[in-house]
Amino acid sequence: MEEWLDLSPSNGAGAGEELASSSIAIAAMATSTTAVTKNQNNIQNSTRAGNGGEEETERQNTGLLPKSFVDGTGEGGREKESITPLPTPSSSLTTVKPKQPSVHVRVGVGVLVKDPLDPHKVFAGIRKGSHGSNTLALPGGHLELQESWSQCATREVYEETGLRITNVVFGHVTNDKMPSENKHYVTIFMMGTCVQPNARPQNLEPHKCEGWSSYGWDELRNMIQAEQKEKDIEVEGEQGMKKKRKNPGTKSLPRLFGPLRHLVEDEPTQVLNFLKL
Repeated sequence: MEEWLDLSPSNGAGAGEELASSSIAIAAMATSTTAVTKNQNNIQNSTRAGNGGEEETERQNTGLLPKSFVDGTGEGGREKESITPLPTPSSSLTTVKPKQPSVHVRVGVGVLVKDPLDPHKVFAGIRKGSHGSNTLALPGGHLELQESWSQCATREVYEETGLRITNVVFGHVTNDKMPSENKHYVTIFMMGTCVQPNARPQNLEPHKCEGWSSYGWDELRNMIQAEQKEKDIEVEGEQGMKKKRKNPGTKSLPRLFGPLRHLVEDEPTQVLNFLKL
């Protein structure tokens, strides 16, 4: 048979004291059990932390874990490994220099413009500030991209002299090598007449030309002959050890710019017909 604890008042004060003592004992046992459980958890956590530290130390020693992960105090107690910057170029590296622009054959356009007051002559001027300085040349310039020969001739004459020309046609072409100046041109000579019957050229580019005058074909040929005679005298003076003397009463003629000289030497039929020679 089961035994029942008698809690009736008949037991008196002694029974009440016994019940209170039992309740206190049960509470003390529960508190003790909780403390033991917490101590066990702390011991387990300490053991895990210790083992983790040993494992990280071992990884560091074996090269599996970068030192910055162990010694750092960054995110999560660990500092992310920094990225090593790229090395700066060494001064010993070879410097690649840009290629020097190569010299190409260029296309020039020279224009024979009739003097309206004397149709047997053409306008020409002394060059300055460029290759061929101090030589006599026709108005003209470089052929530009997508430009026709007649367009180039019309443009250059207007830019340099202010003259409007018409009836622009092809006259001749020369191959002009200038080794002393490291240049090479193919010069296209065009021919045209002034729109205004009494037009006179203006020197619109004084930094490139000393001024414009008109010259006949015979005058141009005489300039070549005079230049050749001067060269012959200079050669004779060097070989014979003689000093070159000029007649103070004579005026030296200008030398022709290379392309114009070649044109006069060639004496093309189209040009001679244009000047009605």
